[in-house]
Amino acid sequence: MHALKWAAALTSAAVLAFAAPAPFSRADSTTFTSSQWNIGSTNPDSGYGVHADQAWTITAGAGSIVGVIDIGFLDHADLTGKLLPGYDFITDASAARDGDGRDQNPHDEGNYYSLDGTLVQASSWHGLHVSGTVAAGRSDVSTVGVAPGSKILPLRVGGTAAPADADMAAAIRWGAGLPVDDLPVNPNQADVLNLSIAKIGACPESLQAAIDAAVAEGTAVVVAAGNTWNSETVDPVSVNYPANCHNVVRVTASDYTGNLTTFSNRGTEAVPATIAAPGAHVSSTWNTGQTLPVAGGDTYLAWGGTSMSSPHVAGVLALLRAMRPELSVDQLVTSITATATPFAAPTATAVGGAGIINAPAALAHALSLPTATPSAMPSSSVTPSPSVTPTPSIAPTPSTTPPPSTTPPPTQAPRTSLPVPRFINAAAPKASGTYRVGRKLKASKGTWAPTPTSYSYQWLRNGKKIKGATKATYKLTRSDRYKKVSVKITVRRVGYTSTSATSKSHRIR
Repeated sequence: MHALKWAAALTSAAVLAFAAPAPFSRADSTTFTSSQWNIGSTNPDSGYGVHADQAWTITAGAGSIVGVIDIGFLDHADLTGKLLPGYDFITDASAARDGDGRDQNPHDEGNYYSLDGTLVQASSWHGLHVSGTVAAGRSDVSTVGVAPGSKILPLRVGGTAAPADADMAAAIRWGAGLPVDDLPVNPNQADVLNLSIAKIGACPESLQAAIDAAVAEGTAVVVAAGNTWNSETVDPVSVNYPANCHNVVRVTASDYTGNLTTFSNRGTEAVPATIAAPGAHVSSTWNTGQTLPVAGGDTYLAWGGTSMSSPHVAGVLALLRAMRPELSVDQLVTSITATATPFAAPTATAVGGAGIINAPAALAHALSLPTATPSAMPSSSVTPSPSVTPTPSIAPTPSTTPPPSTTPPPTQAPRTSLPVPRFINAAAPKASGTYRVGRKLKASKGTWAPTPTSYSYQWLRNGKKIKGATKATYKLTRSDRYKKVSVKITVRRVGYTSTSATSKSHRIR
């Protein structure tokens, strides 16, 4: 494919929701996480975000590995110490732009395009943006990734031309710790592989074989649904691969209102979506370079697309795998779908997925599951449609041609002990009513995962217990005037540690 068409397809698809996305610097946003409605839970627009910060009290993903199959990596201060040795799977030296074929340097060489000395298409740094959504974060600044404790395994498959299917399949196998001809064995098997990629056509047999092998090895494969749904083209997920392949987690894009974005492809009964995740105005790591990366050009970009949604799901799966490395892919997927936040407007499960991914609720579910032997996750029966000439629509794509070898793949060391299951408070309790002496306040329980079997209440005055105030309602007295009143909810369930959460306090008039 012509370099300009590939680069334009990559950028226009990812930016479909925003005509002119603008990068911003750290100085423009000193509390970066609070500007990310999609990651945390404290921003006013975070109701339909992933609420990853509420899972970090248990795990930030340490010990888990996410393979990012994309156009390569760039150094960025927020990813310092998080990158593992990856691989460049691009066979075509001209497309790779590094002067050779496959090699051990998955660095992004830039997918810019110039014509007669004029820059027509700037480099997208797509893989850097995706990686930041998964794992960015530093100890001295606000965390920006879903799983900041996890590691990134960069697997380069796209450059100035559309990724070859054989390259993509090889990256999947290698990332999952499986042997690939003429390549060294990957010693860092990925727990999750993220493919923010979409090419038009039926799922190639070689790619399906690679996906099946990876999932059987215990590696989840997360893919973007595609961005070609609009007023003129209403494309289902089934038109793109790898989203129309079996055994993948198909991710649609949601926005801060809790609905599917206008550009996200939709699932069907034949090829249903798995789950949705934030895909509009997603801020993540970027570089200021227009062609080649600029040293010290670390910055951030607000971008939109299912390319941005997919790494949210990969990050949450990394959180789950960090605590329960022995769970099967099927169990991990069950945890995210069983606990998803419902869409704001009724949306069929096949169309948008089970709902919007919720990190703390999914983690609590995973912690409650019994151990199981890894197995391939079930998938809807999808009969590949007639072959269509592939044209990329989101991001770079990898491929396959790996015959098995006798070298056994590395295995993951089992966890010797598991943490005691505990509740996750996905939405804090609230006290509602008129904050005036003589009026009655009512407590809401908040949202917990899993569902508690019992709740108890304790009203507080300036943070101290109010004697006898242990019901769901409380009538304000003169002693409360000019004091701050709140309510603490304690939840219980057999097999779980009792947990408490306190509402915001309000000054009484």
